[in-house]
Amino acid sequence: MLTNGKDRFSISEYKEKMTKNLKLKLRCVGSCIIRCICPFESKVKSNISLHKRKVIAAVFHFLLSFTLGLSRINMGISPFGLSVLCAAGKESSLYCFIGSALSCFFMGKDGIIPFITFFLIFLIRKSITEGSFDEKAPLKVTICFFSSLFIGACRLVFENLSGEVWLSYITYVILSSLCTYLFSAFFTKAKGISNSLYTMSLYSVCICLVPFFNRISFWGIDFGLIYSGFITLWFSREKGPVYSCVCGFLTGFACTNPLISAPLGLGGILGGYLFPKSSILSAAGFCVMSFFACVYLFGASYSSKILLLNLISAILFTAISSHLPHFPSQKKLLSKKETAASPKNTEFEKVSESLSGLSAVLYKFAEHMKAPTASETAGIFDEALNETCSSCSMSNMCYAKRECNIQNVKSRVVSLLHAGRVQNEELSKLLLDKCIKIREMCDSLNSKYSELFFLTQKSNRTGTVASMYNSMSRLIRSTSKQETDKSIRDTLLEKSLSDALTRIGIDYSYIIASGKRCKEIEIHGIRAEKIPCTSKELCAYLSEKCKISLSEPSFDISDSADMVMKFTRDEILSLEYAQCAEAKSKSGVNGDTSVFFDTDNGYFYSIIADGMGSGKVAAATSRLSCVFLEKMLRAGTSKTVCLEMLNNLLLSKNDETFSGIDLLEIDKLTGCAYFIKAGAAPSFVLRDSRLYKICSETPPVGIIPSFSAESTRFSLEKGDLIIMLSDGVITADSDGVWLSELIHLDRDNEPAFLASSLIDKAKTINSRLDDASACVIKIA
Repeated sequence: MLTNGKDRFSISEYKEKMTKNLKLKLRCVGSCIIRCICPFESKVKSNISLHKRKVIAAVFHFLLSFTLGLSRINMGISPFGLSVLCAAGKESSLYCFIGSALSCFFMGKDGIIPFITFFLIFLIRKSITEGSFDEKAPLKVTICFFSSLFIGACRLVFENLSGEVWLSYITYVILSSLCTYLFSAFFTKAKGISNSLYTMSLYSVCICLVPFFNRISFWGIDFGLIYSGFITLWFSREKGPVYSCVCGFLTGFACTNPLISAPLGLGGILGGYLFPKSSILSAAGFCVMSFFACVYLFGASYSSKILLLNLISAILFTAISSHLPHFPSQKKLLSKKETAASPKNTEFEKVSESLSGLSAVLYKFAEHMKAPTASETAGIFDEALNETCSSCSMSNMCYAKRECNIQNVKSRVVSLLHAGRVQNEELSKLLLDKCIKIREMCDSLNSKYSELFFLTQKSNRTGTVASMYNSMSRLIRSTSKQETDKSIRDTLLEKSLSDALTRIGIDYSYIIASGKRCKEIEIHGIRAEKIPCTSKELCAYLSEKCKISLSEPSFDISDSADMVMKFTRDEILSLEYAQCAEAKSKSGVNGDTSVFFDTDNGYFYSIIADGMGSGKVAAATSRLSCVFLEKMLRAGTSKTVCLEMLNNLLLSKNDETFSGIDLLEIDKLTGCAYFIKAGAAPSFVLRDSRLYKICSETPPVGIIPSFSAESTRFSLEKGDLIIMLSDGVITADSDGVWLSELIHLDRDNEPAFLASSLIDKAKTINSRLDDASACVIKIA
C-alpha cells in the first residue's frame, strides 16, 4: 500500500493513476501540435498552460523546418527549407528561420549561399510586413521564386554548366515555389481555406519529409518506408480509404524504391475501409494487402523485407494511435442563408415585461382593495351601535352617549377593526366604562366586519387578475426561450459529427446542428452511394461518438440540389401504461380523471386530477383541470406555469371548487422524471426489489391564491414500475402497509392488469369510500 497524506491506494491504483496522467499529458501535447499543424483551428481543448503551449509550438516548428531543410531529393537539391521559411506565419517564422538556417550547416560548402539567402529573406519579410508575416500566398511564392533564382544562379557560377546542373536548377526553382504555395495553407490563419487545398498541404508536408528519413541508415533498415507506412495508416484513420490510398502512392513514390508506391496505396485502401471497425484490424489489413502486392511485383524474397518494415509501421501506429492528434475538419463556412439564424424575440420580451409590470401594479392595488374601506367600516359601527342601543333598556338615559364624542369613538373603532379586531377593554375605555352592553356591541362589530371582509375578498378579483397577468408573462417568456433553444447552434455537436464522419471517410460540404435539447441535424453535400455502411450502423456509430441517441437518417434534396442527410435526437425510453378507475358507490360518476399523452418535444405526461368531493361537480372540476393541463403542456408550456394558470382559473370561479393534481413528467430523451404534487396522494416507484414512496403535503389547486407544489426529480432505469394512485386508494396519512406487497408483483403482466389488481385490492382493504383511480407506467 502507498500512502499520501489522508489518501491510501494500492500499487495497481497508483499505476493506473500515473498511466491516466501520462495519457492526459500526451493528449494535451497532441492538441498543441494540432494547433501547430493547423493554426487556423480556433478552439482546441488543452489543459497545458499558454506558456507551455508556446514552447511546444516553437519546438515543433523548429524540428519541422530543420528536417525539411535536410530533406534532399535525388538530384542533390534541398528546396524545402527555403519553402518553409517563405511560407511560415507570424507565430512560426522565427523558429522556422532558426531550423532552416541550422540545417544549412549540415550541407557543407553548399549551405553557405542558402544560409545567407535565408537570413535576407527573414529580414525582407519582417520589414515589408512590419513583423506580422501575413503576406498573401502569391507574394510568398514571388519571394521564394526570386530567392530560388538567386541561389540557383550562384550555384551555376561555381559549377560547370552541364545539362544536369541546368535541370537541377530548374527543378529547384519549380519545386521551391510550388511547395511555398502548398506550405502557406499549412501555416496560415485564414479560415477561408478549402478542404482540398488543406489536404494537399498536408500531403506535401508528409511527402517532403520522406527524403529526410531515407537518409537515416541504421542496420540497413529503410526508415523512409517505415515512415511512409505510418503516415498512410494515419491518413486511413483520419481521412478514409481514398485519401489514405493517395497518401500511400505519393509517399511511396518518394521512397528509395518508387515502385513501392503501388503496394502502399493498395494497403491504404484496405486499411481505410477496416479502420472504423478496429485499428488493429486496419493495420493488419494494410500489412496483408501491401505484402501480396509486393509478392506480385517483386517476388517473395524482397516482399518479406517489405512485410517486416510494414509490420514495424503497423505496430508503432497501433501503440500510439490513441495519443495521435486528429486532423481538424476544414469544411466550407456557412453563408448567411445557410446558417441557422436565431429568431429575434425582442417583441415577445417587450410584451412579457409589460404584462409583468402590469401584474405588479395590480398586486399593489389588490393589497389596498382587499380590506373594506373606511366608510364601509364606519357603517358597520353605526349598525352595531343602533342594534345594541335599541335592545338596551337604558338607551334613553345612556350616560356614555351624552358624555362621549361618538365621532371620535367611531374613528378609533374603524382603526382597530382595520388592524384586526376590537377588544372589550379597548371599546369600554372609549365609552368611559359606562356602557352595560359592551360585550354584545364588541361581538357585533367583529362579526359584521368579518362578514364584510369575506365579501370584499370574494368580490375583489384584482389579485386573481394580477396572478393571471403574471402567468401570461411567464408563459410568453418561456415560449420565447423555447423558440430560441430550438434554433441555437450546437457547435460542439457539429465538431463531433465532423470528426466522426471524417474518420470513416464520408465526405460532405457542411453540417448544421441546432437545438439545445431536441436536436435537428443536417449534413449537406452527402453522396449516399459512398457511405461505407448501412444507415442503422451509421446511426449507432454517430450516437456512440456524439454521446447522444440519434434516429436513423433520412435523405432529402436541398434548394441548391445537393443531398442532405438529416438526423434527430432519438428517445432512449419506451413506455407501457394503463389506468383503472372506479366511482364511489351509488354516485355513478367518478370524480377522478386520469390522462396519458406524449408531446412533440419528447415528453410523456401522466396526470391524475381528483376533484373536491364526488359526483358531477367533482368530475367537472377534475376534467376541466386535465383538459387545461393537456392543452397547455402539448403546446410546450412549462409545467409550473400551467399549474399556476390552472390555480388562477379555479380561483376565478364563483363556487368553491378545487382539485388535487398528481402530475408525472418523463423526459424520454434524457431518462429523467419529475413528480409534481398539489394535494395528491402518494405515488410509488418499484425498482428491482425496492419500493420508493413519493409524497407531499401541499394544498390542492384552486384553494389559495399563492399556489405552491412540491417537485421530486429522479432518474429512470429500464424495468422501473411507476404507480400513481388517488386518495380513494391510499391517503397521505395512511401507512399503506398493504402496498408493500407490490414488490411481489409479476412485472411481466400488462400494466392494465396491474392497475386493475390494485383497485380490487384497495376495495377489500380500504374502508374509506371515495372515487378510486390507479395509473401504472412500465419503463421498457
